Amino acid sequence: MCSPLLPGPPAENLSQLLPACYDSPECKQSFQNVFGPCPGKFCGRVTAEQHLEFGASSIAVISVECGRCPRGYWSDHYACLPCSERPSLYGMLFLIYLVVISMVINVSAVVSTSQGSDRRLLLLSCILEAAVSAIATLLILSPVGSLALSSCPSEVYQGWGAEWHPWLHNPPHTNCASEVVYPLYSAPLVYYGFSAASLFLLRVPLPLHSSRFCPPSLLTSLLAVPIQAAVQGGIGSVHFLCFPGIVLVAGLGVDLLVAYKGVRASLLSPLPIAGFLLLRVAWSSYAVAALLDATDRPLSLLPISILVPIIPIAELVCSLALEWRRRAQHAGPRRAPPSDPDPVMTSGPVYVGESPVP
Repeated sequence: MCSPLLPGPPAENLSQLLPACYDSPECKQSFQNVFGPCPGKFCGRVTAEQHLEFGASSIAVISVECGRCPRGYWSDHYACLPCSERPSLYGMLFLIYLVVISMVINVSAVVSTSQGSDRRLLLLSCILEAAVSAIATLLILSPVGSLALSSCPSEVYQGWGAEWHPWLHNPPHTNCASEVVYPLYSAPLVYYGFSAASLFLLRVPLPLHSSRFCPPSLLTSLLAVPIQAAVQGGIGSVHFLCFPGIVLVAGLGVDLLVAYKGVRASLLSPLPIAGFLLLRVAWSSYAVAALLDATDRPLSLLPISILVPIIPIAELVCSLALEWRRRAQHAGPRRAPPSDPDPVMTSGPVYVGESPVP
């Protein structure tokens, strides 16, 4: 059992003072008075959970030297603390956004390369692949075996990229690179790995009519997995900061496409129109919710919040007006039905006098 470090004569060997309690403000203050801060921005001393009496537990520092924190831990410049907080709303929306983008790519590949009963089977497979991959990812991340997800404090990764690439900020002769933004960096990569595995486990065995062993959509989905992983690994910080804007711009692109191309006849009924508007408003509200969670001044986003329902409604109204106008032009003015022809004029030539010579 560990206890707070009490003031006294300095120890000849600091390792004799370990394990040292580090789970309360008093323990932390006493530890920091004896041990100095670690060099660098992300270095810390390794801690461990010690079990006490009556099922209680305590966090204790077990290492004197500073170094890299394990995965799922963050550093307060003195010790490595477990990432035990709930993910922020912005972080959860980012993870859900990546899952939706991956599923949209798979669905688009299926729709463009299959038809009939094959398409229905492959679409069902896409949904199952996304669900299985997401559940498997949650089960292996901390806390292991639970669908809950723990996260490092969001205040730790408020910068513009240093926290996503800590190896660029190592102190001399010390490696302190760790996942400071846990689980925002590793969770998508784990999901992509499970997604690639589920492609072979769920999509290949499907009894398809056109291509029994290797459906064409499988190749497209397999090619998309490493591309998504490369984007996450290379520019994950930029993607994390800009994804609400990407969602808003993509929504405006869909609106402009609908307004330019017009709407199909199946969209002219009230039910599809209501569904389209509901989807578009929910789409834009998703991005606005992420922005509201990330900013300290929510009132600054009031103009965007007002435009969220107005823009898709205006675009759809313009599209419907153009479609109805096009139909009216193609129909043209109504013509009067032709009258019955004169029987005298249509019965053949009339001869007066002698009959013609046969």
